Amino acid sequence: TDEQFEDVKAYVAALKEVHPIRLTALVALLENRSDGRDGIQGAINVVNNRIKSTAYPNSEREVIFAPNQFESIPNINDKTKVTQAIYKNFMDVMTAKKGDKILGKLYNDAITDAIAINSGELADNTDGADLFANMSKLKTVPSYLKGRVAAKKIGETSYFKSSD
Repeated sequence: TDEQFEDVKAYVAALKEVHPIRLTALVALLENRSDGRDGIQGAINVVNNRIKSTAYPNSEREVIFAPNQFESIPNINDKTKVTQAIYKNFMDVMTAKKGDKILGKLYNDAITDAIAINSGELADNTDGADLFANMSKLKTVPSYLKGRVAAKKIGETSYFKSSD
């Protein structure tokens, strides 16, 4: 609906002002919370691996907000791309009440892990992957993943290296 789209636009605009560590933690939570803490760490590593690569922008914010990179960050330039499922996932995380112990713990862990990953204290659990997808949820394999073998699988998510 138009109202839902306006809600999403407001939250995405606010996200652009969030500290890069918190932003990375939020995106990881949005993308991979169904795979638990290991999956959230995987998404954080993908962001960091993209920053290290010359094929991507060199900051968290630029990597995360690049068009068509993270499905969980709604495309506020195209209302038709904000599906009900994307809206629900996004708003569930963005409007979680402080009393939500499970989501609150996952978010706090994601911040802790993002700091540890950025400082090198926590190893890359994706083996250098800069791409990921839950292959069981895809109707068709995206062209950029065709012929690639996953470097790692965490939960339901497969991680790939674009330089292979």
